[in-house]
Amino acid sequence: RIERLVEQMRMWLSELQRDGKPLWLAGKSLGSRVMLRLADEFEAKGQIALGFPFNPPAKPERSRLDELSYARSRGLIIEGTRDPFAKQVRSSALGLPSHWQIQWLEGADHGFEPTAAKRHLRERLWLQASRLTEEFLK
Repeated sequence: RIERLVEQMRMWLSELQRDGKPLWLAGKSLGSRVMLRLADEFEAKGQIALGFPFNPPAKPERSRLDELSYARSRGLIIEGTRDPFAKQVRSSALGLPSHWQIQWLEGADHGFEPTAAKRHLRERLWLQASRLTEEFLK
């Protein structure tokens, strides 16, 4: 359950933050939902959501878009164009909160994988995600 994950991450971040260094948070899918709940508490400079699960694939009416407002610092979402968890966002005019931006990985699924026929693009997709992350952190 997400509550338990948040509590575990809170304990880990409490130990990690003893050094006083700036904190950036990142998470993949459910992990991004966890980090959103902790970003303000730990004064994160920003967050990166990899494959944010905007809604369960079988339940597009259960949007999680409002969760992006849990954290006030700026954020980047890196999302695959074939991700079933982002289909609602991709096909509609839903707006992100102003402190968030989204970058699409063309042909990638929820795990940033291409189709079997385009397997040769896998490394390029991950390199693109890495570059987007690097640019955001500057």
